[in-house]
Amino acid sequence: MSFIDFDFSNEEDKITGYIHMYMTINGVMSIEKLVSILNEHHNFDVNESKVRDLVDDLLDVEVKGNNLVIKGVPDYIVKNYIQCKSKILEYRILDDLDAVEEEQQNSYFKVKSLFEDYITSEVFEMSIPMMLANGMDKKSFNKILKEFKVTLGNKEVTDLYRKFKELEKDFRMWVYNGFSINELLEMKESDKLKDICIDEVTLKIGGIL
Repeated sequence: MSFIDFDFSNEEDKITGYIHMYMTINGVMSIEKLVSILNEHHNFDVNESKVRDLVDDLLDVEVKGNNLVIKGVPDYIVKNYIQCKSKILEYRILDDLDAVEEEQQNSYFKVKSLFEDYITSEVFEMSIPMMLANGMDKKSFNKILKEFKVTLGNKEVTDLYRKFKELEKDFRMWVYNGFSINELLEMKESDKLKDICIDEVTLKIGGIL
């Protein structure tokens, strides 16, 4: 995934900007659902054919059947996401692209700063948005440390992992249709969570239940 500046001086650029950001926070999304959101919530007038055409301008998004997918995501993961995401009844609607872009970048730089004493690698830096958007369990986290030859004691690893998981809560996650863990936790506190998600297994992925 990448952070891109769009020139919103014309309609097509604006639509493309929204497509890019919805894909950034969703990873996998049906074209039909995206068209519905663009038209109903953002007052565009697009159809599926138009969205497919505009995706050609996005380097990190591709069409797979009836879905848009972030490039590089294996088919079996796409299938798993489609199944999990179907349990989330709503998608996070984006009101301010600039604000969401800034929010995502802030999370990225916080994670980059967290690891800067241990890993200096462009490959790792490029993987940070994917790490945050997908969430990481302790096993996957240890695998990343091993891959980049980070040697730490158990206590240090546990502390680093805890800090990462706190930062992860503010990032918009693919499995939750663009909602962050903290947003869903707030809904849980106000008893609104049942209106968004009906599947306990999916909610346990982010530690919400």
